[in-house]
Amino acid sequence: MESTWILLLCFVPLLFLLFYGRKKKKTDAVIIKKIIKNKKGRGNTMSEFIKEFIGKTCAIHTIDNALDFDTHIIKDVTDTAVLCETKKGKKVLVNLDYITAIEEIPEKKK
Repeated sequence: MESTWILLLCFVPLLFLLFYGRKKKKTDAVIIKKIIKNKKGRGNTMSEFIKEFIGKTCAIHTIDNALDFDTHIIKDVTDTAVLCETKKGKKVLVNLDYITAIEEIPEKKK
């Protein structure tokens, strides 16, 4: 009789954890779907704003400041990345998710 109670006391919490875990995964999936849906409905995206800087010399600031060059000339912009070129001719592809700011560097007047 005691062994039956011990089994029930161990088995019921395991069933609870299994069903609770499934429910949490479903709610997480619903939240992710809502976030994706909200992103699609937005107006201007970062890539649309950066397209104004094509051909200009800019300082690009990233999350971890991984770019070791001071200035870049923005060559092309897609939905996910920015193609830049340094003054030395080295091409750099930067993911838009990591860009925090872009600052236009004015040309020096002679």
